[in-house]
Amino acid sequence: VILDTRESLDSPLIGPTVQQVASDMPSVKGGDDLFVAPLAIPRLPRRQYFLFAPAIYTDDINKNDRERCDTLYIDVKQAIFQGIELLLRARESDFYGDPVRRLAYEALSGGKPAPTFPLYV
Repeated sequence: VILDTRESLDSPLIGPTVQQVASDMPSVKGGDDLFVAPLAIPRLPRRQYFLFAPAIYTDDINKNDRERCDTLYIDVKQAIFQGIELLLRARESDFYGDPVRRLAYEALSGGKPAPTFPLYV
């Protein structure tokens, strides 16, 4: 956040304009209710991390077999947590996770995508 509401209104440079624009906006409550959004610079998004794991087939599972369903649940839960841990480690060690670094690499390499980790387990 560059400027919060109070700083925007108190600024001699943009304060009067912000005040005028805000006062021209319709008020939900009525009265002298004034809404001024903070001024912020959006950050470039980091790389997104996805992992594609083998399918888990449940065709041969009897839904009434409580023990088998519990075992399957534990197996699925464990596989999901292992995948999340792998993605978190990949994110922590990703040299090109920062968008500026990644975009610079891709621009200087003629559009070649920045290296990543294996997407399949």
